[in-house]
Amino acid sequence: MTFWLRFAADGTEHFGTLENATVTTWSGDMFADPQPTQRHYPLDAVRILTPCRPSKMIGL
Repeated sequence: MTFWLRFAADGTEHFGTLENATVTTWSGDMFADPQPTQRHYPLDAVRILTPCRPSKMIGL
């Protein structure tokens, strides 16, 4: 099973996959033909973010 996540590393936001304790960065659109890159981060070097960035916030 592939585990996708959104994370912050090197001062920018990325998305990628988690395998063992290594996060691989992907480029493009997460939902439309993403491509893997050569960037890898150890899991303890990234800050895991919410799965997606909300486009708006609605309060009742």
